[in-house]
Amino acid sequence: MVLKGQTRQVPQTPFFTTPSDGLFRISAYVVPTATGTTGNLYPDFLYQDEAGPEQQGFQVQAFRPGCVNVTGVIGCSAVVAIRAVAGSSISYIVSFDDDNQITTYDAFIVVERLE
Repeated sequence: MVLKGQTRQVPQTPFFTTPSDGLFRISAYVVPTATGTTGNLYPDFLYQDEAGPEQQGFQVQAFRPGCVNVTGVIGCSAVVAIRAVAGSSISYIVSFDDDNQITTYDAFIVVERLE
């Protein structure tokens, strides 16, 4: 999935339905392309395993365009392994530090079945 020129937070949005139980890898690259304020982006992935609803994500510093790698912050990309049950949706959200944050960003997300 490719999302270019995004300027708003993204509410929970399903983008893949699991055909059967399995292990999946989500690879994501989220990069600020223009910023107007300081702050962070928080891409998160929501899914359901045998224990119920789960969520994993990462933090992207958005105080300047480009990928910033700061101690304690992952940078612009993450690879997440999940176990999802059959028929459940894998969704994503992108949130900001606050509702008034102005950031333009691109997001690239791929889901792969591992087993």
